[in-house]
Amino acid sequence: MGIPNDFNLYFKIADTGKEIRTCQSIRYKVYCEERKWLPADYFPDRLEKDIYDEKSPTFIALDDDFDVVGLTRIIKGSDFGTLPFLQHPSIKKRKIDVSTMVELSRYIVVSPKHKGLISHGLFRIALHYCKRNNITDYVILIEPSLRRLIERYYWFYEPMCPPAMYYGAFTYPAVCNAGQIEKTWYNHYPDNYRFYMDESNVISSLETVKG
Repeated sequence: MGIPNDFNLYFKIADTGKEIRTCQSIRYKVYCEERKWLPADYFPDRLEKDIYDEKSPTFIALDDDFDVVGLTRIIKGSDFGTLPFLQHPSIKKRKIDVSTMVELSRYIVVSPKHKGLISHGLFRIALHYCKRNNITDYVILIEPSLRRLIERYYWFYEPMCPPAMYYGAFTYPAVCNAGQIEKTWYNHYPDNYRFYMDESNVISSLETVKG
């Protein structure tokens, strides 16, 4: 699968109060109302937020009308000394050094029409943020079916434990090594390698992010 060159989308960190509230509103709609993974009555203001938001950047995709059409958040283990995936029932007794890990969370694509374009753009800006912060491993808490979907973008995550009921679905944490995925792209998926290693229109969007 080739990587499109013209997105007609804009990718940046959510760095205004309006953008942050919009993301939290989208999270509430998806996680509380649609999937019912989180109790709606925990969030009377209809904004889904948690203790990780203050230090964890959320990257967003904006369309031509500057509406948020996709988002994902990065939580650094070095900021908290732990990561949310360690609470998963199949892994919570293991000791894992998360100091050079991030957990990608709250990945949501609002517009199915441009799902592939949005996903590629969000993953790319997240990757460059991680490279600037010396991250070695990306972790996601994911359902097996969604993991297979992400592999269509040549992101290969390895399950860290068996699936278990958690957050309203059978999920498991899965990990992707930064160095290995870049090597895989270079050797087997050159379009991906060129697209993800390209810093144009990315670095300027990260300047407001504090490492």
